[in-house]
Amino acid sequence: MRKLIIGAAVLAIMALGTSTFAQSTWGTDTTAVYKRDMFTLSLGAFVTGLDTSAKLDSSYGQGTTIDFEKVFGLSSNQTVFRADASWRFTPRQQLVFSYMQINRTGSNALNASYVWGDTVYLAGLRAEAKWDTTQANVAYRFSFVQTDKGEFGGSIGVSYLQQKAALKGWAQVTGGANLQYYAQTEATLEAPVPVVGLFGTYEFTPALSLTGDIQYLDVTINDIKGKYTDARLTLDYYPWRNVGFGVGYLYDKVVVDSTKSSWVGSVDYKFDGFLGYVSFRF
Repeated sequence: MRKLIIGAAVLAIMALGTSTFAQSTWGTDTTAVYKRDMFTLSLGAFVTGLDTSAKLDSSYGQGTTIDFEKVFGLSSNQTVFRADASWRFTPRQQLVFSYMQINRTGSNALNASYVWGDTVYLAGLRAEAKWDTTQANVAYRFSFVQTDKGEFGGSIGVSYLQQKAALKGWAQVTGGANLQYYAQTEATLEAPVPVVGLFGTYEFTPALSLTGDIQYLDVTINDIKGKYTDARLTLDYYPWRNVGFGVGYLYDKVVVDSTKSSWVGSVDYKFDGFLGYVSFRF
């Protein structure tokens, strides 16, 4: 539902912007906008909700699909640092960047036994989980239409995603003897994900603007099959020429089936929440 709301909001911005853009062409006003925000940097906090399920298969068969928040008590809400930047190197062309990292740990007494790779973590005993996510994005944007009120365009880029999971606790070997030992099992799934998208900005006043963008891809690359969705809606206010503030909403979802040696299994990972940041433009 949240993805549908964000998608509808982004499309509404684009429709509003396109109707305005159709009334004008590129000119001195938009050149002034280009010169004003040739470079931007936004630094702030992302208050995110998280939902993580994954499985790591063994050489004997499929692993157990684990809800990490429910089973291991990983935090389902966390506030993290996020950085965004852009470089408008021509009036119609931009490079945009973003970076964020989310690290979580949790532990619980297990109410069932869970197969994670070649290890079975045993019911009734305490186990600890760690899940680290790193996301770095870079995209090229081209504005199809522009006026002094904003722009509408498309993007193509790469999102680097890394998911690292580790479990440790009392366990036994999958398919082996019942000998118990203290185990630690780690897995890493990382890949550069090519993405395409659309974006739009509408400027209510020179100081206040609304921006929406969405990126999506459904692709199979070698030993990874996945879907990736990233959508964002932000409101920016610049009370001063070069310094401003912004708030927004971000939705991100990754669904992957992998046969890579570093992670044979699947990941279903979602985060969404509200952004607050300080922006600098020059």
